[in-house]
Amino acid sequence: MKSSGTVNYAVKVKKEANDMLCDDGYDDMKAHIKSVHHHNNHPCQTCGKTYSQKSYLKQHIDSMHNRNNHACHTCGKTFSYKIYLKRHIDSVHNRINHPCLTCGKTFRHKTSLNTHIDSVHKRINHSCHTCGKTFTQKGHLKTHIDSVHNNLKPFNCDVCGKTFAHKINLKPHIDSVHNKINHPCRTCDKTFSQKDYLKTHIDSVHNNLKPFNCDVCGKTFSQKSSLNTHIDSVHNHIHHPCHTCGKTFSQKHTLKLHIDSVHNNISNSCPTCEKTFSRKFHLRVHIDSVHIHNKINHPCSSCGKTFSQKSNLKTDIDSVRNRVIYPR
Repeated sequence: MKSSGTVNYAVKVKKEANDMLCDDGYDDMKAHIKSVHHHNNHPCQTCGKTYSQKSYLKQHIDSMHNRNNHACHTCGKTFSYKIYLKRHIDSVHNRINHPCLTCGKTFRHKTSLNTHIDSVHKRINHSCHTCGKTFTQKGHLKTHIDSVHNNLKPFNCDVCGKTFAHKINLKPHIDSVHNKINHPCRTCDKTFSQKDYLKTHIDSVHNNLKPFNCDVCGKTFSQKSSLNTHIDSVHNHIHHPCHTCGKTFSQKHTLKLHIDSVHNNISNSCPTCEKTFSRKFHLRVHIDSVHIHNKINHPCSSCGKTFSQKSNLKTDIDSVRNRVIYPR
């Protein structure tokens, strides 16, 4: 039988050996050491994807291959993981919120609260070594690297075969394209493929809400993505150059539009008059304003003049009422 002194010494040596591996603190140190330092990976026999823990592998198999969903008994909504079901019940039906003790802001999920504390109050960010873009969560950084730089799109649509980088984009695609599910705005009849897009539209367009503030210059935005783009391009000076002509863009999707329309000669044709547009958005505006019988117009509340695009209405108001001069 080992003496207590020998046992304590062995525990101490094991602890010191673990401490030498890294300085991070983890709730489940055993699982962390196994997955990160001992590289014990558990592969899925169906698709080959590997996981650091058997429990993660089981969750993957249940949700992706066995389609074991966990249903909410109150509203019938299904979730791939039990933990997501619990979060849903706590936040939606039990109205449990998690307040930030520093600024008082409340969050539906504790993980969102922790992300808020790390990014806003502790200023912890995770940078992409390729393009310099920063993220509040390591998971978001990994998703960015996989989808943008490694061009991985592991989520396939079973109907048409289209692939997506994020699982969250697959379901809206199936709902809107194949199941023809759309969410209309009751104010202007504009339709959206996702409820979140509809909510963002109502908040920003009809309620004129801009809840996202830039901590550097104070400018406000209706969407967090717009705030992030502003910070990257204006304050962090991150730009995306075109390798063909050298022109730079503040957003990667704007660069893609430029390459498609200017260098690859990809255009979007109007099915009615065959007029072409470099962007799908401009084609949609053209169809709404020119060809739809109930033309969508934006009237000026001061003079009654109508405009086919909201941006043109704003320009008119700025130039006539606010005396803003735009450079030619």
